[in-house]
Amino acid sequence: MRRETRRCALAALVIALMACTAHTQTVTPGSEAKARDYYVRISNEFGFDARTDVTTLDNLLDFAGYPASAAKLEALDSAILMDPARASSPNEGLGLQAGGLSGATLRAGDILAIRYFAPKIANVNVATPTPGWRKLVRLRARPDSRAARAGIESIIILFNFLSPLQQPFSTGSVNTQVMLHAPSHKDRLYWLDFKADRTLGLALNATFDAADLPSNATGPGLNYFVPDGCNDCHASPGNLRQPIVNYLDTDHWFDRLDDDFAALKAGPPRLRRREHGCVSTHNLTNASHQSAEPCP
Repeated sequence: MRRETRRCALAALVIALMACTAHTQTVTPGSEAKARDYYVRISNEFGFDARTDVTTLDNLLDFAGYPASAAKLEALDSAILMDPARASSPNEGLGLQAGGLSGATLRAGDILAIRYFAPKIANVNVATPTPGWRKLVRLRARPDSRAARAGIESIIILFNFLSPLQQPFSTGSVNTQVMLHAPSHKDRLYWLDFKADRTLGLALNATFDAADLPSNATGPGLNYFVPDGCNDCHASPGNLRQPIVNYLDTDHWFDRLDDDFAALKAGPPRLRRREHGCVSTHNLTNASHQSAEPCP
């Protein structure tokens, strides 16, 4: 009887361990229905017309007081964007007027930008992943813009590129993620997601959970819908607390040089140098911290 009891206890322990170690999806994906409801809430809360397949990234820039082309914002070097005179230029910049943006002058620190290697977004579901690259832009909402009047202090835009090693950023952004930083509002950070054609979409398709990818997947990864997928990566799993702006994970960048992207170590010096002063969220809010430009 005692031996049988021990067998039962051992079987129960094995079952418990199997349950504890079973794979669970790392990032909460959310759903299309919840994403559509969320955009309705954003539209009502901020007075921004967030309609999928209709609203464009250009519309968002205009909302923040930057009547400029999102295509130019995506393509221009960070050094140009962070120089008020060059950013204002109709020839090499965004074509913004240095004065007259809702009655204010374009100042140093109104636009902060950085481009960097981003292995996190590479498609790890293939034998030889195409390198991922990102461009991060923080726009301070212009005084008296519709965004500022609605309580939005800044807009953080994250462009995502999948481009060959020797030609980083040579392709267009496959997906562009946006944060609306509105600290006086309940959620503090709000999310928008734009597709490759720069119209509003519902989700980021990514391979964060490569082990969960079905064999009949319609895209390279899984869809992570606003707001759940965004909140889960920004310290608010289950939307239980206010999300935060993440630090740039430079440790991960260099760790991945030892596996899928070892060729980057032997690449041009401009792709290999370590940059400083560009790794913390402080740089997105403090104009005294100038971001470096690691790629062309």
